[in-house]
Amino acid sequence: MLVINIVLLYESVSIVMKIAAFDSKGFHRGKFIVTVAGANPVEKYLGFNSQLGMGVIIPNSDEFVKAFVGKVAELRESFKIKDNLPFFSSSHLIRILGMKKAILFADQVITHVQNLIETVHCSYVILPPKKISHVKVGGFKNKSILMPTNKFLDNLGSMFSYLTASSYLHRNTFIENTMEFHIDAFRSKSTPAWTNLTEKLSPKIFWSGNECNPFIACADLLAFLTDVKLYANRLKLEPADIKQIWSGYSFDVTVHFYNENNLTIYSWYDDMNIDIIPYMAKPTLFLAIDNIEDPRYADKDYESSEISEIKPRKFHNVIKKSDVYYSAVRHMFGKCGSLKIFQRPEDKNSIQDGDIFVYVGQDSKKIGEDYRRTYDIKLMSGLELRRETNKKYEIILN
Repeated sequence: MLVINIVLLYESVSIVMKIAAFDSKGFHRGKFIVTVAGANPVEKYLGFNSQLGMGVIIPNSDEFVKAFVGKVAELRESFKIKDNLPFFSSSHLIRILGMKKAILFADQVITHVQNLIETVHCSYVILPPKKISHVKVGGFKNKSILMPTNKFLDNLGSMFSYLTASSYLHRNTFIENTMEFHIDAFRSKSTPAWTNLTEKLSPKIFWSGNECNPFIACADLLAFLTDVKLYANRLKLEPADIKQIWSGYSFDVTVHFYNENNLTIYSWYDDMNIDIIPYMAKPTLFLAIDNIEDPRYADKDYESSEISEIKPRKFHNVIKKSDVYYSAVRHMFGKCGSLKIFQRPEDKNSIQDGDIFVYVGQDSKKIGEDYRRTYDIKLMSGLELRRETNKKYEIILN
């Protein structure tokens, strides 16, 4: 019954028919070894290191949402998943099911919706450190530096969702006026790739995109499956191999890779961060929790084998397993919005009229009240959010 509620809530605000959505993940083929430097052991990564981006082009957003959420709800029962969410990111599936069952779950979802996907676009980067030891970055309003290639590749991780969107746009110069670009949120310094993208269109940026946006969630599952299918078949991160692993599915597959020949497109030219506030999907729900930076909230990193999810971020994992957070995810899915755990230094200028500020604790409540004196926002407690979200589902069922 939950799927009916969620789809109806989503349909009440869904207006766009065609959507291109983009997400990314790290791609690694190697392992960490411990070496001794002096008297201290040092952990060092040896192997191939890249970034893998995935875009998914969906012609009919409403039809896709029904099928995607419906299949997840069906699998939720068969896999005995208790977490009350409309769909799951790949990292969430790995955490609750383990790698093997997560692969099975994700592949069944993609198989079910494959006929509703027009194109899957894959992007990655090839910069062999042995050939290119350093990359020049900066130099516009600050002094340029030579950054070690492996460090540069790591820095691309946060940027690769929009770099994948930019590479798709490079291959498809004609974009329909009714087509929206949805991109998982990122942090990045200014690059020509971002300039080129925003000169042609105005993308929507979603915080927690693979948790509350079904199209970005689909791109996330596709990136995850691309990684594991290549690994399982002992194939490489190359165009022909990527197309081979998806050859049995009905959608088209396009591939683009960044390398030294187009380095000036995706390396940053100054130290100023891209201002994504004008592109943030609205409304945005900011979840503020007292003592969010307390080290007691830190959870252990998930460590996989040789597949690419080596060390995901410690991102308030305890909070992200709570019913308040799950209610926030469901709430913002229904509103086609964005969700972010509030961090005052980073988000102090991000709040705008129409946003939602949810607090847990008196200190967080005071921050929300201060913002409400300046902005026309909805202020509510975590308990109020849970009640409102649950009530909406009950009303629709009745």
